[in-house]
Amino acid sequence: MLAAATALVGAMATDAWQHTRAAMADWARRTRRAEGLPDELDEARARLLLARERGDTAAESALCREWALRLEPLVDDPADLIRLLERPVVINATARDDARQFIAGRDMHVTGQ
Repeated sequence: MLAAATALVGAMATDAWQHTRAAMADWARRTRRAEGLPDELDEARARLLLARERGDTAAESALCREWALRLEPLVDDPADLIRLLERPVVINATARDDARQFIAGRDMHVTGQ
């Protein structure tokens, strides 16, 4: 279960977060097991982003363990949850004229003109 929780927490800090959050919320509705899960995910994401901003790896690890405990009673087969979290994300971007686009799955630092 820790692998699923680690994938979930890792996704919280990526551009794929909205997709992951929606997939988790849909899963919670389908299984009728986790009312309020989307709000809990949002709160956890805020904690993760703050921990990363502060360089607090212990807090990030604690969040992974917390979500492993939180997800365990909700999941019949952990492999199902891992597959849900690892589904590909499709990003469509259209640039016109002199526009530039930058798409990243994680941190991005753009410098220069």
